[in-house]
Amino acid sequence: MDRAALLRGRLAGKFGFVQRTFQEYLPARQLCDDDRLEDLFPHLGDARWREVTVLSAGIANRTQRKMLLEAVATDDAVAV
Repeated sequence: MDRAALLRGRLAGKFGFVQRTFQEYLPARQLCDDDRLEDLFPHLGDARWREVTVLSAGIANRTQRKMLLEAVATDDAVAV
């Protein structure tokens, strides 16, 4: 918490991110690293998941990116 200043203490034993970007980056990174982008698909139309979707597209390898973009293109509710 003190060294990188990415987290801040909220209550005793509870922490939060200084910027929401870290909170959005970490699931995107994990989904790509674990090759589980399909877990993102149910959230494609949800504005709260927009940045995770965008970050995932940037982190993903070519195969993953193609799958994600196809899912976005076929989901009418998505406003990415």
